[in-house]
Amino acid sequence: DMKEYNEGFAISVRRLLEQAHEGSSVGGKVIGVVASLMRVPQKYEVAIEMALGASVQNIVTKNEDDAKSLIEYLKTNKFGRVTFLPITSVKERYISSQAENKLGMRGVCGIASELIDYDSKYDKVFKSLLGSTIIIDNMDNAVEFSRATGYSTKIVTLEGDVISPQGTLTGGSRKENNTNILSRD
Repeated sequence: DMKEYNEGFAISVRRLLEQAHEGSSVGGKVIGVVASLMRVPQKYEVAIEMALGASVQNIVTKNEDDAKSLIEYLKTNKFGRVTFLPITSVKERYISSQAENKLGMRGVCGIASELIDYDSKYDKVFKSLLGSTIIIDNMDNAVEFSRATGYSTKIVTLEGDVISPQGTLTGGSRKENNTNILSRD
């Protein structure tokens, strides 16, 4: 039921997905929401969800024209705001060569976009969202990696702590009853 009724998504995303599912004029323009277009191994669910943040709810479209049309639909119906990822315009992102040379360091799980499964036609989307993020097992190893690479890339630990390229660290406890969109399946 949670999945069928798009529980956990923002109301504007839910409304748009409902309209697309009901076969309205928006149906052919919505490819899907980021969370539904990938399969994440359980070991990486928390890390990937933290790496994506609100982007887990972005809606993928074929092109900019479909995104423009959907934005107009949202405005007309006062459904709120949604971020769209047109496949034709998203730009792939990659880790720095400095970080790439250190991927063999202790605790490195890999580049986030390479740790998930998705249809290759969405390659640009997932490299845009996760291609410049490294997943590392714990905070100690993440800090060591960050120092060794000059804080050149975003790092997320398996527990969901984040080190940004600006050098900020984000972490702490998570709500136990927090519904993880990626773990619903």
